[in-house]
Parts: sequence; C-alpha cells; structure tokens
Amino acid sequence: MWIDGSNVGNISLGSPSDFLLKKEVVYKSEDEGYAESCLDEVMGWEIASFKYKSRGVVPESDTKLGFIANQLITKSPECVTGKGLSEGYDELNPDNPYMLDNVAMIAKLTGALHAQQHQIDELKKQIASLQDSSAPTS
Repeated sequence: MWIDGSNVGNISLGSPSDFLLKKEVVYKSEDEGYAESCLDEVMGWEIASFKYKSRGVVPESDTKLGFIANQLITKSPECVTGKGLSEGYDELNPDNPYMLDNVAMIAKLTGALHAQQHQIDELKKQIASLQDSSAPTS
C-alpha cells in the first residue's frame, strides 16, 4: 500500500509487477493448451448482480455487477484468495472472506481472448480455402 502525503491524500493499493522483483517466471502462453483451458474456465464463470448486505454503520450497497467468489473458486481457484466465511460469521468483523484476485482474472480473460483469436484465425483460413476452391477457373 502506498499513501500519498499530498493535500489530496490518495491511497493506492497495488501489486508491483516489475520483472526484476520476480523469479521462476513461466510464460503460460507458451504452454500447449493453456489458452483453451482459460476459455473453458471463463465460459463457466457466472456473472451476477447483487447487493452487499448492511454491516454495522455501513449501509446496504446499490446493485452491483460482478462475480461471486464462492462460485468462481470451483472453476478458477487461482482467481480467489481467502479462506471463505462460514455460517454464523461475525458480521462486523468477517475473518478472511473469499476475495477476487483481479490480476489473475485479467490473466485468465487474456488467455481466453487468445484462444478465441486463434479460433477466429483458423476459421478465416478455412473460409479463404473454401472460397479459393469454389472460385471459377478460367
């Protein structure tokens, strides 16, 4: 976490992504079938609308659009952090609820996009081949 000491007082939460801060880097795009597995996973994600419950002085939220981590963890566990809540949890101090890892989700979505683009490119080749074979010869 970084807190800007200016009069505006920005708070920025983020995770550094500089290559020099990392080790054992493996580019998943080089793994055979990885993009297709991302596409399969993402196609199983259920988009939900929901409201956050009121808790203490925090009022109920407006309707939100997003995902439910409890559902997403079954399809893409690396996109969810936390241990999850159990029945009877302390509503004013929920301990370690499931949370979405947005960077991991973006990576999965990017993999799915790569898989779809590969499918589109293959279909374009097939269409061009069909058009060439059906073109009248003179």
